Amino acid sequence: MSDEITITTIRQLGRIALAMLAMTGRVTMVGLSRWTGTGGSYRTIPRFFHTPLPWAAILWVFVRSQMLTPGDNVLLVGDECDESLASGSTRPRSRSAS
Repeated sequence: MSDEITITTIRQLGRIALAMLAMTGRVTMVGLSRWTGTGGSYRTIPRFFHTPLPWAAILWVFVRSQMLTPGDNVLLVGDECDESLASGSTRPRSRSAS
């Protein structure tokens, strides 16, 4: 895994994920930086979220290490979208959904 993602990014992912799970109420950058403790400064949060991550590889390592036992048959299915839902171009609906 370390050839696809740096140790620093893995460490940041662990801290930010733990902080998100521990937080109550509104999740903000200030709140995340407070809950992450050492190594999770206010500037670390946007740096982490601007880092491109190979999510398919990360999820496969997680599934392989935490959910599989030798001899299991597994069918993994996924869907990926490169365009965000708020892409800036909204088309008017032809009829109302009421």
